[in-house]
Amino acid sequence: MAFMTPAYDRTDWIEVEGRQGTYVIPADIVGLTSKDFDDDQVSHNDDDLQKYTALVDIVEDYQENSADQIETISFIRNKIGVRLSASGYMDCTDWSIFDTENAARDFVSDFYEVDPDNGDELDYD
Repeated sequence: MAFMTPAYDRTDWIEVEGRQGTYVIPADIVGLTSKDFDDDQVSHNDDDLQKYTALVDIVEDYQENSADQIETISFIRNKIGVRLSASGYMDCTDWSIFDTENAARDFVSDFYEVDPDNGDELDYD
């Protein structure tokens, strides 16, 4: 049995782009909905800096960018997310999101080189 197994979730997502990278977080984890966004994206260049600053304060603890490094925050609807997670531990990979479950499963096989069902190492021999 694999230490880390794939976890799939179809939900809405928050995507945070910044100088330390791009991170996706389930929207319900941070407590945001589409109603929190006038458009699907807010940026540090927007006219409404108060809204941008409020959203930065909400998402800052869920990803690696500091508040001054966050460039955009986007709301992404109804995508399949996947990560590897160690049952009973806090260990997990970052989420990656896809349009379809097949694309997510292909990503797990190709990127992590593990079985998309149980996380066992793939044998390419």
